[in-house]
Amino acid sequence: RRERIFIVFGIFFFISVAAETAAAWLAAAPDSAYAQLAAGVQKDWAAGEMRGSDSYSATPKHRLEKMSRLVEEASSYFDRALVLEPTLSPACTGLLGGAIIASGNSAVIAERCVKMDPYSYHVVNKWRQSVEPRWGGSEEEMQSVVDHIDRHSNKNPALQTIKAIIAGYRYEVAPYESLGDFLEPLLAVAKIAPSSGVFEKLSMAYAYKGEPKLSLAAQTQAVRFEPSSSRMR
Repeated sequence: RRERIFIVFGIFFFISVAAETAAAWLAAAPDSAYAQLAAGVQKDWAAGEMRGSDSYSATPKHRLEKMSRLVEEASSYFDRALVLEPTLSPACTGLLGGAIIASGNSAVIAERCVKMDPYSYHVVNKWRQSVEPRWGGSEEEMQSVVDHIDRHSNKNPALQTIKAIIAGYRYEVAPYESLGDFLEPLLAVAKIAPSSGVFEKLSMAYAYKGEPKLSLAAQTQAVRFEPSSSRMR
């Protein structure tokens, strides 16, 4: 049940037209932590869209400046939400997400979020993202997430899927055309726990190996675990 609020408020992250709903909610209930959260999630989505998928150094300056303004706006809403509701973990992960894309210091925020709910998949997964080398983290920090999962997954087995994501990190950042060379390691990663991202990479590996049926089978598993993702479909 702890994860449902992330799913519910996720609509403000993926649908741009939700901005009007978030704004109307905030205008009607400015002292609602949840209205503040909705507004923050919507600004966070806009900041991510402005940033794009390129590295920080490869992103045009004007986009970074606009992104920074949006991150600041989102953070102000998240901060207000946490004042009103100090245990509102999606607001904390929202702050962490802003620090990640803005290449800010995310360690202190990550620690705050994990203390808030050490068993939450969404909290631990956002922590995992913040310590990836491509976002300024390290292998040692990712191992800290693995150690945390080993201590806490008895109460939330879904955390094991994050271990699979970490184990498959090197393939996540590898060029697509090289994935065929990593078929066996990807199969080993997929056996750790089900992960849509890992199955997606496994599908590509089979495709580059000239195995279209196995590629399709792997991709259907990616869709199974993340049916709402247009990329997986």
